[in-house]
Amino acid sequence: MAIPPKPTNALYAFKMIASTAKYPSKEECISRIRVRKDCFKDFAKAVWESIDFHDTFFFAHIPPDVVSEYGHHIQRVSHVRFVKDLQWLQNKSIAQLKQLDVKIDDNEKSLRLFLDSVERNRGSLSILGVTGALLESPMYNSEPQNRIYLLLDAHSAKFQLTVLQLESLYMTREAFSSVLQSSPRLQSLTLRNISISGFHAIERLCFRDGLKTMVASVLQVTVHLNGNFPFLLFFSFFPTLELWRVPYLRPELDFSSMFDPVPTIPLAITCPMLKDIIFEGTNNTQITNCLDRILRKLQSLTLCYGDFDWLVMNSLFWHRTTITTIVLRSSHTPVTLNSWDQRVSIRELVIGILWFFPCLAVFSAEEHTICGPMLVGKQLDCCNTLRELRVRFRCLRDEDEVNKCLELLSAARGVTVGNQEIVEFGENVSAAAEETFHLLVQFRNLRKLWLGTHDHHFGGQ
Repeated sequence: MAIPPKPTNALYAFKMIASTAKYPSKEECISRIRVRKDCFKDFAKAVWESIDFHDTFFFAHIPPDVVSEYGHHIQRVSHVRFVKDLQWLQNKSIAQLKQLDVKIDDNEKSLRLFLDSVERNRGSLSILGVTGALLESPMYNSEPQNRIYLLLDAHSAKFQLTVLQLESLYMTREAFSSVLQSSPRLQSLTLRNISISGFHAIERLCFRDGLKTMVASVLQVTVHLNGNFPFLLFFSFFPTLELWRVPYLRPELDFSSMFDPVPTIPLAITCPMLKDIIFEGTNNTQITNCLDRILRKLQSLTLCYGDFDWLVMNSLFWHRTTITTIVLRSSHTPVTLNSWDQRVSIRELVIGILWFFPCLAVFSAEEHTICGPMLVGKQLDCCNTLRELRVRFRCLRDEDEVNKCLELLSAARGVTVGNQEIVEFGENVSAAAEETFHLLVQFRNLRKLWLGTHDHHFGGQ
């Protein structure tokens, strides 16, 4: 191993420490402040810019005078979990935070310290994550067991928040509306295990025109009032919403009230830009209800491989003329296809996606292995539209066969389908690679292909 040259710059050693100043090594940097204070200032930002109380817990024990001198470098603080951490953040020099992640205990002091920190950094804070102590309930619309009120003053100077993540919190309708009113730049809102009281269908929230992404489901946003408040009415307050991410929900949770009552105005009207939905693992009823009753003209769908069945396929068929992206991701629980009928069924479903969706541009099913002969002789609707494909082929048994197939496809770029005699198949080309080539060459506009090894990019025709 080559020996690195001896450093000539006196600050070299300090910069090297700063570049690796993560976890315990940061403590070493801090301990040298008083020894070589003049040198430390040159890389203080690298040490202080990001504070993670989970890994660098000793920051809470740094003397206040040191924090006062270097606190203005701090921009990101995460895993704030204890009152002593919140007290540490009260230093007036910490007033330029861009990102803050806090868990609030079920006591008034914890909440007050948190609100003081937020108020001091109101002008710079762009990402805020707040976790309370509300206990998750497995039943829809059940009363909260703990109450942590979150209230951000909408009448003060506006926040610069673009991302807001709220979890396990109890809020009033006024508090929730105040959060929206205080954050005119909000683009992404995450609601997990949130309980809101005092809603009435005739009352209006502050509209948030800039919001593009929401992470929430009915079982994670519970509304308490005399009558059920339709969860989907929340969407009417976010008319520019583009993506809805439905988080993973445990199978034992109650889905019976998911879409009752159904909103009188479909999301196609209240959220005309909502074209992308991601299911992180729910159940088939929830997915089919969304596709059948809630969404119109869907363009992008992501769901877990284990949730894909004929019910979902039938619901998805109504979006066949608009959908351009379908992604089947890994499931939270292992997918077991024990019977022959199950295995044949899922193969037919995946083939059906390529067969029936004429606008499909991106299809990804990395867990799935396609049986090549099932595609032979099929007139696939997406032959001219597919730009990216991520699947495995059963006949390609190793990386060499995959690479050879990719070579053949690269050689065929720009060649009209049917004139494959231009592409020469050498003696070392396996029947598997040749077979897969004949199946894939019909996707004339393919730009990216993954067959189980690496991304392969094709140039323009």
